[in-house]
Amino acid sequence: MKDKQYTDMLMSLMQRYAEVERELGSLADAIRALTALSPESLAENGGSIGSLPTPPARVFPPPRHIPTVSGPSTASGPGKYSAISMRWSCLWMLAESAPNGLGTSEITERLRAGGKSSTAYNFLSTVSAVLSNMKSRGEADLNEGSWSLTTLGLKSWSAIRPKLAQAGLLDFEEAKPTVSA
Repeated sequence: MKDKQYTDMLMSLMQRYAEVERELGSLADAIRALTALSPESLAENGGSIGSLPTPPARVFPPPRHIPTVSGPSTASGPGKYSAISMRWSCLWMLAESAPNGLGTSEITERLRAGGKSSTAYNFLSTVSAVLSNMKSRGEADLNEGSWSLTTLGLKSWSAIRPKLAQAGLLDFEEAKPTVSA
């Protein structure tokens, strides 16, 4: 159990590091763009190139090795669900990893293991709310404590899947359609 907690914490920290690094890159790009202004245009606006700060050097080097988590709930490795919405994550997981349905707690566990995170106080409540919303849309059904996709849910997933493949978020083998027309 300690190994899973350690790995979860490490993955969470690495995701946060990557987010902050992207934000710092954007700020550095903006600073470089502003410093590229000519002295004349700066003088017109009351400034000078010498008064502009230069982007700081990187404080931390990028991680050299990103550990992977193995196990049945992480078929495509950590991060599988990290770059997509909670709804798309639920559709993906229920369509391809749990065709016979799962309870809310197990869905939550698998989403976390697949890299999904939330800033919400209670992750389980967030997942439950998304599943309930999917039920009201006609995409999911709850039978005897087990969530599964309806035909509409499978069609929704089939429409979303190519978008994920095009964005490079699916492996080539995973990019085949799951529902025939």
